[in-house]
Amino acid sequence: MKMIAAVVHDRDQGYQFESVDLKEPKNDEVLVKVMACGLCHTD
Repeated sequence: MKMIAAVVHDRDQGYQFESVDLKEPKNDEVLVKVMACGLCHTD
């Protein structure tokens, strides 16, 4: 499964968007699609 992810390689650096390749879910796992997300301004 190819996707774009925000990745941080070092805690002193900001994130960067990279293409990542994840394995498909196993038989005892599920894939969850997040449709929306809200964050508080203090997060």
